[in-house]
Amino acid sequence: MKIGKCLLGAFVTPILLGLPSVDSATVEVQIVSFAFNPDTVTITQGDSIRWVLVSGFHTTTSGTGCTPDGIWESGDMSAGDTFLLQFDSIGSFPYYCFYHCPFMSGEVIVQSGAPFHDGAVISLLAPPDTVFTDSTYAVMATVRNFGNVTEDSFDVIVTIDGY
Repeated sequence: MKIGKCLLGAFVTPILLGLPSVDSATVEVQIVSFAFNPDTVTITQGDSIRWVLVSGFHTTTSGTGCTPDGIWESGDMSAGDTFLLQFDSIGSFPYYCFYHCPFMSGEVIVQSGAPFHDGAVISLLAPPDTVFTDSTYAVMATVRNFGNVTEDSFDVIVTIDGY
């Protein structure tokens, strides 16, 4: 590899730290005795939460301060019941058990974008007058996943083909 500046009109192949996954995930939250386990879950937009009632008689009701906000209500659940909900909106979603509020509560945090897989490779076409001075560049990428648009900055390692 030549060190210094080069003027190049060739393909640049960066190796991204990751590209978005097209798979959505389902995360399980167990309801045991008087607790949601885990009580705080961070997921990605489009993922789902499956609440599984292991013991007791409970609900999963969205809202704060024992006041429902109307986003979801599982209804009464007894041992063995499950409640599945997909989260398409970004944000923080507090919830509680209607019968055991305020001490039985949890939170779902939904982040933008999709989870990333390491080692994905893409190719970019550099304009003919591009000057490369070292091998590491920041690239702004727009990634589309199931119609959602996520914009993020990625650090990339660049190799220059044909130089």
